Amino acid sequence: MQKTYGPKAVCQSVGISQRQLGYWGMIGVIKPTKQMHGAKVFNRYTDEDIETLNKVKKLIEEGFFVSKAAEKIHKMKESISSSPEVIQAMPSVDRNGRPQENGHQGLSSSLYLEVRLCEELSKLSQHRFPMTCIAIQVLFPAFVKLSQQKNEILFKLSLKFASVKQPSEVISYKKDSIFLWLMPNRTMEQAHLLSKEVKEMIESPEWDVQDKKFRLQATFGFSDYSALPRRESNLLVEAENSLLGQGLRRKSAGQ
Repeated sequence: MQKTYGPKAVCQSVGISQRQLGYWGMIGVIKPTKQMHGAKVFNRYTDEDIETLNKVKKLIEEGFFVSKAAEKIHKMKESISSSPEVIQAMPSVDRNGRPQENGHQGLSSSLYLEVRLCEELSKLSQHRFPMTCIAIQVLFPAFVKLSQQKNEILFKLSLKFASVKQPSEVISYKKDSIFLWLMPNRTMEQAHLLSKEVKEMIESPEWDVQDKKFRLQATFGFSDYSALPRRESNLLVEAENSLLGQGLRRKSAGQ
């Protein structure tokens, strides 16, 4: 049976008032389950409800209205739920994308990445500036099969990536050892130069797993807003498609 919580425990966990909790439930941020006790009906909340409330609260602290924050959460819930458990320690970030003191070196959630992309695209209608995205896939040797071993290496690499990112940039882990790096104000040429530095970070260190020493490999995909054919095209999707295309070409050449 799924564990549920009462309003008081939820409010203490999330850091909101019971009045806020009631209002957020009323506008559909979450849908608590109802339990009958005699003639009274009580709201009960799941761990998933608490997670959603925390995400909404974070977006509100970053400057979003509650209705807009809830809309973003519901729109992207499916993609977020499909993200793997790797690198779960996602940071708190300020509205400029900088990690707060309790953050983890600038690695952001897929939700925040999508939100920042929407914000940056809205600025393009008023100002012209470059915006690019790099999709990075880390390639492991076949004998490294345990997800825990991969996760530890990916987390260490994420710290290296964050050390060279600009404050306005956002890095997020997606899946299949793929990182997405959104870069407002960097041209495609600058993105390619950065990728060389990132490639060195990934491929230079020697790793040791199960008493076997090895090096990683990396492949990259790029997208540039100015090169997209339609206003509604997604910079993140285009970068990932470019990355996957590199993999297909590599396989074709090896056949």
